[in-house]
Amino acid sequence: MNYNEVAQISETSLLPIIAELYGLEGYEIRPVKAHDGGRNVVYTFGMIRFDYNDGNYCIDFDTGQITVFDFDNSCFGWYMYDLADLWTHGMGWIQFEQGAGKRKKFMEDYFETVLEGYRTETEIDNSMLDILPVFIKATVMENIVDAFEGMRNSGEKPKCDEELSYLVKCLEDDIPYKGFFHEIYSCEEPFEYKERKI
Repeated sequence: MNYNEVAQISETSLLPIIAELYGLEGYEIRPVKAHDGGRNVVYTFGMIRFDYNDGNYCIDFDTGQITVFDFDNSCFGWYMYDLADLWTHGMGWIQFEQGAGKRKKFMEDYFETVLEGYRTETEIDNSMLDILPVFIKATVMENIVDAFEGMRNSGEKPKCDEELSYLVKCLEDDIPYKGFFHEIYSCEEPFEYKERKI
């Protein structure tokens, strides 16, 4: 089977299923043409890092070269999930700023830089950026599930501490952007809410 045959099957069979499964009807999903240094996959989905955080890369400040490591969580997934994960990790750089407007401006600038770098390797259609808040919620859900899974695997009794309660509250009340620009957020106690009894 050659690339053209795979692309034809993908366009006629796989892409409609993906669109329906993930509620992306109405978005144009198409294979991306190969480009230097990039991936030749469906433009919204492919190999992702799945664990961008400040402990998983180094920056050479003399050259600007970034070295990324610790790829054990890499998998196939939505590129927007990777970008949402990057967005949430960027909050740490400004989490103690009192002004929501300043936090918002910082995050806009930060994400613009992140997106510019990400697009050197992977094509992201601008229409997908409109659903960034949905993918940020997906990272919140993943963090909640991961916390409870970790408790179960270590034999701990399930507990919903202040940080986990914050995440649950954001989902319950449909507070976008992990509450970072909402009145629920406190720069004195970032990402915390009253502990829940479960």
